[in-house]
Amino acid sequence: MRTTRSADCPIREPETSTAVSACPSIGYAVTQAGSGDTIHVAPGAYPEMVSVTKSLTFLGANATVPAGISSGARGPESVVEGFRSPGSPHPSSAYAFSVTIEGFTVSPQGDTSLISASGHHLVALFGGPDVEINNNIFDGGPIPLVATRART
Repeated sequence: MRTTRSADCPIREPETSTAVSACPSIGYAVTQAGSGDTIHVAPGAYPEMVSVTKSLTFLGANATVPAGISSGARGPESVVEGFRSPGSPHPSSAYAFSVTIEGFTVSPQGDTSLISASGHHLVALFGGPDVEINNNIFDGGPIPLVATRART
């Protein structure tokens, strides 16, 4: 049995929906999750760069709602600064995990160092056997970029 982690703070057992503990951040949920877990993120602004250190699924508030030209009616967003695998200047092959990121707005949230010429990408994953980036809005400046489906 896998526990579903929720960054909006209850962590719940899937069969019972009984709250088992609190999550102060998405990063904390990552540290508590096991490989293969799903982290559900409620609407809101999360001013953090999420470090992806294992195979996980991240589902934002609009996980099933298309983004982009043929977008659906999106509700309040789960806004995060980005998702990165460790490594400098680029993600390391030691972090080649399967990862799904779906239903977020990825935005530096005013932190211009995250989009400077010397900075890393807002989403930088080494890429494992199955990486999916679906139904996300990317807002890195005056012209928002959207990825509705990317698969490696």
